[in-house]
Amino acid sequence: MPAVRASIAIPGIFTPVRHDNRWLMEGGMSNPVSDSACRAFGADIVIGVDPNAGNLASERSASRCNLLPQVNAEVLIGQLPQQLQPAAAAYLARGQDPVPQPP
Repeated sequence: MPAVRASIAIPGIFTPVRHDNRWLMEGGMSNPVSDSACRAFGADIVIGVDPNAGNLASERSASRCNLLPQVNAEVLIGQLPQQLQPAAAAYLARGQDPVPQPP
């Protein structure tokens, strides 16, 4: 169960889990878009999706209960462009559009 518990550990919400002399927490805290892991397993193409695009700003709440999760989510989402930039540059170099638009 430590792995399951660690997978939801977000500092300020759920404490990280100590296991085998290591602190474990939600992987998105250090690598929100794990395209490097996908490529290490041999993926030629990795598609990242931001399911919260445009939603956080319209759903802000002054409630203390809602503030910390929103801050953590915004930090994670704020890191997405940095994580995606190398992959987007590679797609552009091959003449592909890295950000498909809906019809």
